[in-house]
Amino acid sequence: MPQEVTMIGTWKLSKLCFSNGASSCDLDDLRDADYEEIITFSGDGSFSFNNEGDICSGQYSRSGEIDVDLIAESGNCNFDETVFWLTALTDTEMIFSPRCIEGCPHLYIRQ
Repeated sequence: MPQEVTMIGTWKLSKLCFSNGASSCDLDDLRDADYEEIITFSGDGSFSFNNEGDICSGQYSRSGEIDVDLIAESGNCNFDETVFWLTALTDTEMIFSPRCIEGCPHLYIRQ
């Protein structure tokens, strides 16, 4: 019986794209990340972000098919009560992105 693919685990940012507002980003526009970011999702609903050594943590929950709610509780998160999109998830990769109109995919690799 195949095992369910899950977000639980540690993920490292590999590639990303941000729109300047005048254009859109999609998977064909991804470039290598120029900073280090690691996200860990635990089975108890907690998460931690490590962005270049700046660490924050909180709780996460899935709300709908692609929405993931992140509620920062400690540290220096640049978001609070933010919804991210989980648009792709495999055993080794996930596209996990802040919600934005133009699209801003972030590709993470399971560690």
